[in-house]
Amino acid sequence: MEPTPHPEIGIDTLFDAVVQPRRKLSVENKRIDGAISKALGPLTNRLQGRFDVRAYRGARERVLRAAKSDSGMVVVEGVNLAGVTARKDADALVSRLLRIREGSEGLTPTFVLGYLASPGGLNGEAHMKEWMKDQVSRDVYDLNTEQEQFRARTHSLLDEAGITLRFL
Repeated sequence: MEPTPHPEIGIDTLFDAVVQPRRKLSVENKRIDGAISKALGPLTNRLQGRFDVRAYRGARERVLRAAKSDSGMVVVEGVNLAGVTARKDADALVSRLLRIREGSEGLTPTFVLGYLASPGGLNGEAHMKEWMKDQVSRDVYDLNTEQEQFRARTHSLLDEAGITLRFL
């Protein structure tokens, strides 16, 4: 292994890519939520966690974080692309977000996606990232290396939608 100039970045995702541990879904969801919250910083307070939204044919889906106003809705989601179930998880996320897009009535949601990547793409996740970009949103960011861009884009979308405070 080559030394990295930033050893704090990617240790967990390196472990995921090399060891491929199986984790409970609840543990994985908390991990993604923590990475999203860390990347969003103070913006986290402008988004409601575990937000229920309307999906295809009236079904309800829960998203990681979202905020809604009369003029727009911003949905922030994430996925671990370094783990053993990365492809399945990315496909499930894309499918769920497409169902949400189809079920929105007049207020099309804007999606911002964050992902945990293996260092140097060790897990071969590049095609999954591109799939998410092609199918759901061009706003897809590595939560280890693109936190500033992720935060700035989310801030911009919240402002465009007129969302200043978290709705409870």
